[in-house]
Amino acid sequence: MKRILLGAAAATVAVLVLTGCSTGPKSYSTLADLKKAYISAGGSCAAGQSMDLSSIAAVNAKLKGLQGVTCNSNIAMFLTKNKTGRDVLIKMFSGVASAQKVTLQWVYGNNWMVGGVSFDAKKFADKLGGQIKK
Repeated sequence: MKRILLGAAAATVAVLVLTGCSTGPKSYSTLADLKKAYISAGGSCAAGQSMDLSSIAAVNAKLKGLQGVTCNSNIAMFLTKNKTGRDVLIKMFSGVASAQKVTLQWVYGNNWMVGGVSFDAKKFADKLGGQIKK
């Protein structure tokens, strides 16, 4: 009986390793890491411009340390300190998009978001290790 259980456990571990199973959305340590991953996934952001987000971060203490870069006029990426900050940012952008009647597509992870008007969320979700904002 022990052999069967050990064999089943080993097989489960092997399947998880071979399929690349992860424990959820990915986190990025720096905005540069997120940008590099986005470019490696086929995105264009080599000439991205850093954003001054101090006024947005001042609105809510949970956004302290917020960082962002614009990749073009329709796509941007953001890095927050944690999931709570990311959730606040998602809510803010969702409200603005709704008020302006604009459709935004976003992919997000534990502490980051990438998206915009012309962003293809389906193309980048798996490659960046994130989920699509619906």
